[in-house]
Amino acid sequence: MALAQANMLQRLFLEAYPKLETTIEIIRTTSDVVKGSLKEVGGKGAFVREIDEALVDGRIDLALNCMKDIPGDHERTPGVVIAAVLPREASEDALICRKGVSVEDLPSSPVIGTCSPRRAALLMQLFPEAKISMLRGNADTRMGRLDNGEFDAIILAKAGLYRIGEEARITKTLTVEEMLPAAGQGILTLDCKEGNTEIQEILGAFNHTETYAMMRAERGMLNTLRGNCHTAVAGLARIKQGILHLEAKVMSPDGGKQISAEGTVASLSDAEALGRTVGETLLENGAGAYIG
Repeated sequence: MALAQANMLQRLFLEAYPKLETTIEIIRTTSDVVKGSLKEVGGKGAFVREIDEALVDGRIDLALNCMKDIPGDHERTPGVVIAAVLPREASEDALICRKGVSVEDLPSSPVIGTCSPRRAALLMQLFPEAKISMLRGNADTRMGRLDNGEFDAIILAKAGLYRIGEEARITKTLTVEEMLPAAGQGILTLDCKEGNTEIQEILGAFNHTETYAMMRAERGMLNTLRGNCHTAVAGLARIKQGILHLEAKVMSPDGGKQISAEGTVASLSDAEALGRTVGETLLENGAGAYIG
C-alpha cells in the first residue's frame, strides 16, 4: 500500500515538475515487523514515528502518510509539518468476502477480521452474531488469509483497495450510515521538515483546500478526545453548498453503547474550531468512559 501510494505521488510530481528528480526511500518501521497487536508497538503512531524521525534527520525530504494512521492522543513529532493534503478519496469501509461468496452467503455467525476497535464495534451492530477476529498485515496478506479460509469476511478501507488496484475484491461498500469512517480516512498528507521552505512551497501547490478543511475538523475532534487506536472513535466531515458539517461518535468496545455529536460552520477557516466543539460535546456527554 505504502509503495503504491509513493509511486502515485512520484507520478504527480513528474507531471507537475518534469525536471524534478525524485527517488523513493523505503523505510520498514517497527509496526511492519511486529505482526501482533498494535499495543505491542505503541499504537498507530508506530506507522509514522520512524518516518517522522527520517524527516527531522534529513534522510528524506518529504513523506506521504495516511491521515487516519496519525493518532490523536499525543503531539506529532516536533519539527514535522503537514505541508499539503491531496484530494480526499473514498472515505467508506469495504466488506470483502472470499471469492465467489456474497453477503447473503455468509454464515449466521461469520468470522470477520479487523484490527480496528471502531470497525469491530460497528460490525457488532451490523452482524450481532459475528465473531470479530484480530487481523493485521498489508492488504495482500489480509486477503490471502481470507481466501485461505481463516475468515468469512474482512474489512478494509475502500480508498486503499483502489490505490492498489484491488477494487474488484469489494463485496459490499459499507455506507457511512452503516459504518462511520475513522477520522482522516481517505486522506493522504504530504509532510516535510519544518523550515524547509523549498519543499513546503513545492508541496503546497498540491494542497486541496476542501480536503484540508475536512482534515482539520476531524483532527480537531480526535485531538480533543485524545483518541487513539485502542478506542472506537469515528468522524467524518463533509462540505455541502459551502457548509462544513462534522459527524462523530464514540462507542463501547462491543458497540452496545455509543455517543454521537455533530455540528456545522459556514466558513472553512473555522474547521478546527468545529472539531474541538464536537469533541467537547462528546466528552460532556460521557465519551471519556470509552477512551483509554
